[in-house]
Amino acid sequence: MEKDWYESRKRLAAWWRGEDTDRPAVAIFAPKSDGNEVVRKNISTPKTFRERRTNIEYRILKSEIDMMRTSFVGEAFPVLDTEIGPGDLALFLGAKPIFQEETNVVWYQPVISGSNLSEPLKFDPENEWWVFFKKFILEAVKRSRGKYLVGMPDLIEGLDTLAQLRGHERLIIDMFKHPRWVHERLREITELYFVYYDTFYKMISDEIGGNAFSLYKIWGPGRTSKVQCDFSSLISPRMFKEFVEPYLREQCSQLDFVLYHLDGVYALKHLDSILQIQEINAIQWVPGAGEEPPESPKWMPLYKKILRAEKSLWLNIPFNYVEHVIKALGKRRLYIITGASSEKEASGLLSRISRL
Repeated sequence: MEKDWYESRKRLAAWWRGEDTDRPAVAIFAPKSDGNEVVRKNISTPKTFRERRTNIEYRILKSEIDMMRTSFVGEAFPVLDTEIGPGDLALFLGAKPIFQEETNVVWYQPVISGSNLSEPLKFDPENEWWVFFKKFILEAVKRSRGKYLVGMPDLIEGLDTLAQLRGHERLIIDMFKHPRWVHERLREITELYFVYYDTFYKMISDEIGGNAFSLYKIWGPGRTSKVQCDFSSLISPRMFKEFVEPYLREQCSQLDFVLYHLDGVYALKHLDSILQIQEINAIQWVPGAGEEPPESPKWMPLYKKILRAEKSLWLNIPFNYVEHVIKALGKRRLYIITGASSEKEASGLLSRISRL
């Protein structure tokens, strides 16, 4: 890691805490001008999508090559992504992954049916995916040697994980017909989440107790993670308060820095409840398919509402819109991820942002 990473960590810590900074936190990723010359490693690419996700040597080497070819400007930092798919916790609890070759997406085959409906969810130390992840992360940490961070897997939690185990349609029916069963499983998922999180945290945390969550390029100076409930787009605010909020509060109370992934316009009906959860530090907004992109003026009132609620804001914005968004929202509590076409372009943007 470069020496300015220590300065960036201060700025990211201030972003989480809503403190004033000299400029907003901005992570700019750009190709190195001499990237192809610097990297001369040969890499054999596995033939199938499943192999590309599960071959540890390939995953680490491919990430290292990509990082060596990338310039990390501002708060950008090199981090190795360790997820298999969205919701690795479901794998540890028995879900079967489906590696879809056509789309390079991982789906999960539900495993809870009528025959095992009464069985509690338990920690299985012999689960093949749990064994794989520990091996993967241990090797990645050993190889990193301070050159890059190793990220927390995308565990996911709550109703999203239960839906992966049970199936979305069945879970909706269960919430009406068998609410006690749903609550029992959600309590188990919340407890088990930290069995896995705590193990990984001990493996990847840095010298000041911070850790990275690679999917959204976040780092916090303590127990850091992303939480979500994409399933919430299917339920009412009343059901959100019953089936999501209690477990979300419990989970967030055991973390130090929390980013909430708010996905799609049908999830906006729960924003007021989310903003009232004190332990959530920041919100990441994804408009969803068919909607105006995050940089659109349409979402500025939403962003200002989040900022007024004293939550920090995470945005992925195209390069040409970064300065406009900063001028509209100010520099406090703002973290922007963007890409540049060159190191010169990235440095120029950072210089201009510093003068805003």
